[in-house]
Amino acid sequence: MRYFQAVAGTNELQGFTAVNGSVPTGSGMKDWLERSPAFNAYRVVTPLRLERENGGLLTVLQAWEMFTQLRWMHKPVELYVIPDVEHGSHAIQNPKQSLASKQGAVDWFDFWLNGRENEGPGKADQYQRWRQLRSEYEHTIGQPRPPLLDWRPVADHSGGSLDK
Repeated sequence: MRYFQAVAGTNELQGFTAVNGSVPTGSGMKDWLERSPAFNAYRVVTPLRLERENGGLLTVLQAWEMFTQLRWMHKPVELYVIPDVEHGSHAIQNPKQSLASKQGAVDWFDFWLNGRENEGPGKADQYQRWRQLRSEYEHTIGQPRPPLLDWRPVADHSGGSLDK
């Protein structure tokens, strides 16, 4: 699960260890490399919209590991933080947050699945960012996906290896 949270000393290490098969050190690191989503981010081929809707800004850090891994590899990903995320510890409760979440999801799917852009007010920056993501995505779409549980360095776009 979340390597960052485990090594940052959160109280959730026992749960992460149960899911990933061992502690994230020494020989146990192999289990984490095979099972942890962020360590397998190189296998993601679908545009991904991550959303943080409650729990304060700490929850943003929980999504940051996967988000930065995907961005580093030029994968299409967006991390959206619901307005006023620091107010509330439950699922979305107010209309402003609900609208932001649902409209954002509709815009994301309509863009990626149908190629459409909503010309509503304040959306120009959103679509400019997404068009850049789509351009990067189209550059890599034909590349084969590595096999499951076969962790290895991923080649960069210039053809070199990232482990140099």
